[in-house]
Amino acid sequence: MFSRLSAESALPLPRMAMAAKAGHASMQTPKVAWRVDDLNPAAWDAFAAQFDDVSFDQCALYTEHQWPARTNRIQVFENGLPIGGAVIVVVTPPLLKSGLAYVKAGPFWRQRGTALDIGRYETVIGAVVEEFARRRGHHLTVLPRATPGFAALEENALERLGFAMLRPMTDPNRYLVRTTLSEDDQLKSMAQKWRYNLRKSWKNKFKIVKGDSLDEIATFRALHARMRGRKRLGAHEPVGLIPDLVAQLPSALRPTIYLTYHEGKPVSGAVITHHGDTSYYVFGATADEALPLKAGYALQWAIIRDLRDTRVQWYDLGGEANSQGLLQFKKGLVGREGEIVSMTGEFEYSGSVSGTSVSKLLFAARAAKRFVKERSK
Repeated sequence: MFSRLSAESALPLPRMAMAAKAGHASMQTPKVAWRVDDLNPAAWDAFAAQFDDVSFDQCALYTEHQWPARTNRIQVFENGLPIGGAVIVVVTPPLLKSGLAYVKAGPFWRQRGTALDIGRYETVIGAVVEEFARRRGHHLTVLPRATPGFAALEENALERLGFAMLRPMTDPNRYLVRTTLSEDDQLKSMAQKWRYNLRKSWKNKFKIVKGDSLDEIATFRALHARMRGRKRLGAHEPVGLIPDLVAQLPSALRPTIYLTYHEGKPVSGAVITHHGDTSYYVFGATADEALPLKAGYALQWAIIRDLRDTRVQWYDLGGEANSQGLLQFKKGLVGREGEIVSMTGEFEYSGSVSGTSVSKLLFAARAAKRFVKERSK
């Protein structure tokens, strides 16, 4: 396993440059170092769980399953103390050393219990640039995490560091429910039509259970498989990974399975992951009966009710996938007190001509795949 603790960073980090510009050139320059692939997946996820802005895509267990043999993990230190890190997916064609290095919904830098300092984000990004763009020659792409109050802050920092936004998001809006409201305020926040459908769902006397047992996982997977067969969807979602996520992730990151039963039969379900200050709707499944019974309304209300008693501040419902139905459902649930975060796009930093050429080909292939998928609906 490759492991390296770098020497002092020679990066012209923004906080250093700004201090000198402000007339504080005598300020002591922080010593920045980093380790690459020094922690195994379990140790990495335990490390990442200490940060309020860790995301599903920054967990080693998940990314190594999705991108086997293509993930790298970098820990960044300032004056000997860890301040953040990132999972980087690296794609290189055969016989070439440079390609695309991609950071999705990262890096993480808001360590729990420490004062907020955007300079830490810039330092972590600077280390990623130095290691993967300058030293290895990859074309670096960063997609910030969709967090209210921080997404724009991180995008601005990327621009200061020399990144450029070249591709706007095709599904830019992320819908986040505020989970710190009282029950009455939550209901008042929702759109009137959403409240109406929620109250209709309560008349159906659902039984909603949550857990992470093997039986509950199996029930969700069976419901999910029937849904995909009914909708003729491909099996691209890694629902088979759920048992490993439950068994191996630290408790702070472990997913929870919710199941809605009507007359003893499961009609809807969801897998929710908890990462730092945000919970994510990762997988969903429905039976034919779910829509007329308004099962989705009852299920989402139960999830939000549970999250109110945790330290989670936001519940991320994801995007709208160019679906008017999803847009209306999520917008109504987010309501007045939630947030719709509009992501600008992917930010890029070129490490070499060859790396940039490879990345253009990969992103062109991705765009073509999305086009075919949309046309086939």
